[in-house]
Amino acid sequence: MPKIRFGRVLHTFLADDDGLLLGDCLVANNDTEFIFLCENIVADAEFDALVHRAGAAEASAQDLAASHTLLSLDGFKAWEIVKKIFGPDVLGLPFLSIENYSFNGEPVRLFRAGKTSEFGYLLLAPVAVAPALFAACQSAVAQLGGAAGIKAGIGRADHLSSGAEARSSALVAAGNQLVRLRLYPE
Repeated sequence: MPKIRFGRVLHTFLADDDGLLLGDCLVANNDTEFIFLCENIVADAEFDALVHRAGAAEASAQDLAASHTLLSLDGFKAWEIVKKIFGPDVLGLPFLSIENYSFNGEPVRLFRAGKTSEFGYLLLAPVAVAPALFAACQSAVAQLGGAAGIKAGIGRADHLSSGAEARSSALVAAGNQLVRLRLYPE
């Protein structure tokens, strides 16, 4: 991970001990932290064991599930949504990059990513502002004339509606500290 340039994201995968695919992952270098987002297909116990064997214990792994939410905005108008919320400088973000923004006084990590040929953004936000951020996304969509271009693809079931079928995890390494975030669909 240290070879990833600051502000950049690596799209990779997670494999089990036999090399079989377990998840589609993003690894981001966000200055003093590394963030690992993974849509995995295994049970928590298997995922935890794999991460532990990979060195999570030495990195002081922590679970952020109670404190953060991940929102996914995808589609050809997704850029308009994030522009309305965070300002026009988001338009200059290259594909597979990460930038820090503020929303209602709280830090939000914005990933410029996407799994289709369209624009895609992931917003990693504190739970304290997640409902307001989701509402801001919905409002921006309404201002653009409909529901196209936005989905709550990944979200905490107790804070946001979610259409995701995959279970997702995020690991944040701050300095030498690794933090895990689990996100589940409804």
